[in-house]
Amino acid sequence: MFRNQEWSVLVSRLGLSPREAEITQRVFDGLGEAAIARDLGLAPSTVHTYLRRLYRKLNVRSRGELMTLVFSEFLRANEASEFGLVADVI
Repeated sequence: MFRNQEWSVLVSRLGLSPREAEITQRVFDGLGEAAIARDLGLAPSTVHTYLRRLYRKLNVRSRGELMTLVFSEFLRANEASEFGLVADVI
């Protein structure tokens, strides 16, 4: 969905750890917890724990809110020209 440079900026703006970023990217890819776990070689319960902590960290309560927050940060960063180019995802 986002380019590597855009993800890097978003990860920094949101204060995500590398693992949180991997999980967030896969949420954007539409993967469920079991698929994320398989993709990353983790137990589903570990992915569930990461998501719960990620929601708490970002003060969201669902995947929809997580995606809305990330898109909002994307728009703010794009307006501030932090990407160095205009993204074409919207």
